[in-house]
Amino acid sequence: MTKLIDAGSKHKLLVVETLALLCRDNDQMQRAASDAKLIPRLIKEVPLVEKKSKSELEDNEYFTDLHQVLLVAIGEIVSNNEESRLYAIGENAISIVERGMRNESSKIRAAACLLARYLSRSARIIHTKMSESQILPLILDLLDDYSEEVRIMASSILPNILLDYSPMRQIAIDKGIISKLVFMLEESSIEIRKNVLWSIKNLLSMSTSSIKQKVMRELTYMRLLSFLNDSNDIIKEQAVNILRNLVCSSVEDITETVNSFGRYALESLLVSLLKSENETILLHTLYTITNICIGTEDHKNMIIFNDEIMKSILAFLV
Repeated sequence: MTKLIDAGSKHKLLVVETLALLCRDNDQMQRAASDAKLIPRLIKEVPLVEKKSKSELEDNEYFTDLHQVLLVAIGEIVSNNEESRLYAIGENAISIVERGMRNESSKIRAAACLLARYLSRSARIIHTKMSESQILPLILDLLDDYSEEVRIMASSILPNILLDYSPMRQIAIDKGIISKLVFMLEESSIEIRKNVLWSIKNLLSMSTSSIKQKVMRELTYMRLLSFLNDSNDIIKEQAVNILRNLVCSSVEDITETVNSFGRYALESLLVSLLKSENETILLHTLYTITNICIGTEDHKNMIIFNDEIMKSILAFLV
């Protein structure tokens, strides 16, 4: 395959596309591709393809497609391996991501976001090259892209860069990411709404009471309740995680959440969630209850003296 990538343009598109497919969700193939030094070969191809795609003497559509699959292939190779991600960064992968995000082709913008998402799985990269780059403002711009696929891919990066250890979290907050996320919950795409709720969940993880209050002023507890009662489990899973993080870390946060929902409304909600057949929803509902029980005696009693909640919990122990 290494020789085929170096071959003429006639076969290169098919070869790179095949490589991307072989590496998707396949750790063994990803390691083999990295060991074969394919990451630097693919990255070095990108500037050549960018130039040819703009030439009046070349087949622009072909080289646009090749540019797209090069970015996707690099992304698939580094998706699950930290060493490969750092290898790609050492080969200046950030620069091809930035240029890709600015490209006039929506296919290339989406592919660049895919690569950025996989690179952002690395805490080390988030702390260094990514936070030093222009990727965050580019992502924020792409959240308004006319292409739904680009908006899906751009929003899929946010959960990684909004985690508590990310230097970009506070910068994103200062740039209005909370209002933007809440606005995007109006999108018709389930994928975008899932990504947005996932981003809010991570924004609330290990966050201060001040950040939680800012988020909930925009999101509102009524809106969160609607997602907790959503018929789609993909949405409900993220909403339960948001609830879990709201009642995590401090007694004040638990009290704020209980008071905002109303004690009996929250109890009723927990009872309903404990009847779910979705294991992820059940697990994070139990985590939520655990967090509540870390609070005051009143918080503990809210759980202990609710027969339906206790019966459900005891049933899991049988």
